[in-house]
Order: sequence, then C-alpha cells, then structure tokens
Amino acid sequence: MADAGSEEGPVIIYHHGASESPPDFGFNRILVAGREELNAGLIFVRAPFHQSISDFRKGIATLDGWMTMLAVSVCLIEEIIVRLAEMERTSVTVSGTSLGGFVTNLHRIHFGTADAYIPIMAGTALDSVLLDSPYRRALPRLTESEEKEIREVLNFEDDFAGIDPDNVYPLLARFDEIVKYPRQKDSYGSCPVSEFPKSHVTGALAALPVRRHIAQYMA
Repeated sequence: MADAGSEEGPVIIYHHGASESPPDFGFNRILVAGREELNAGLIFVRAPFHQSISDFRKGIATLDGWMTMLAVSVCLIEEIIVRLAEMERTSVTVSGTSLGGFVTNLHRIHFGTADAYIPIMAGTALDSVLLDSPYRRALPRLTESEEKEIREVLNFEDDFAGIDPDNVYPLLARFDEIVKYPRQKDSYGSCPVSEFPKSHVTGALAALPVRRHIAQYMA
C-alpha cells in the first residue's frame, strides 16, 4: 500500500508488527488517521508470511524463516528509498511497531539511507523477544546449541553499536512483557530512548502517543 502524497515533501515508510491482523491495522490507526497532522506521504510495507495467521506460524517455524522475513522487509524498504530518491523526495522516515521496529533498526544498520528512524516497541535484541518472553512457550524444546544460534543470529546489538545513532528515535513501552523495556533499552547503548506507560498490547493500540512521537522526530 502506498500513497506518496504530492511529488515533493516528506515520506514515512511504515512496517507492521508480527502477526498483526490485518497487517495494516496499526498503520491505518497511527498514520492514515493522522494524515493531516503528519503532512507526509505514507507507504506501508508488509512482511512475508503475513497473508494469514497460519501462514505466519508456518513461516516463522524455523530460524531460516525468521531471517528470510527480516531480510526481505529490509531490502524492500531500501528499494523503496532508492525509488523515492529518484523522485527527489525531500526526506524519508522509516518507522514500525514491534517486528517493524526491529526491521527499522536493521535497515539503519545495513543501509542507513533514510533521514530518520523511529522504531516503536523494539530494540536490537530480537533474540530476547523469542527466548525471554511468553513467545518462548510457542517454541519447541531447544538444545543448548540451538538456543546459542538464535542468540547469535537474532541479536544485533554489536552491529548497532558500530553506527552513529543520531537519527534513531526509539519509543519503548515501560510495562512491555514481550519487548521488555530494560533489556531493549540497554540494547540501544548510548542512543536516547523515549518511553510511555503501556504494555505491548496497550502500546500497540495507543495510536495517538505513537503518532505524536513519530510527528516529533520524523525528518
């Protein structure tokens, strides 16, 4: 879904959360409903495996599935930014909630071609979401080596520490039991982190404060 607005002006690229149903639920509540306030073109990115809940569960059943999902989303965002550059748009902001926030951070690490990055309820330790939250109950019994591999592959704290985070503006939910606030705040290192008094679910439904955060820091 894309509406880049006028031929000039800022654009926000937004990526949804994992298993969000419908995938553009948050996009519509946060951005489309606040179009006049944001005064920006809006582009929605849907990850692989999100045609249905069953499709999502099958897609993330393996670590390869997780990596495919993340890689496709990150590369798609980069391709959109390349096209926007050809259109000479004034600025591009990448944002997303939960899974979309992790994708936002990965794009900053591997490409860094957007003007601002606003990850919502996400950090740089995706491994912790799978292994240290209620998500763990949905995983099969893991061997020590399997858990170690997940930690190594889905943690990108060191990669994030190697970039200048001056255009990254995270928002974390203080009472989040999935994307846990203390763990993910630490994962940002020296990057300043904003917070709001929500859980993962209530934060995902809190369209107004999320929109205001995006409006404050968008490029």
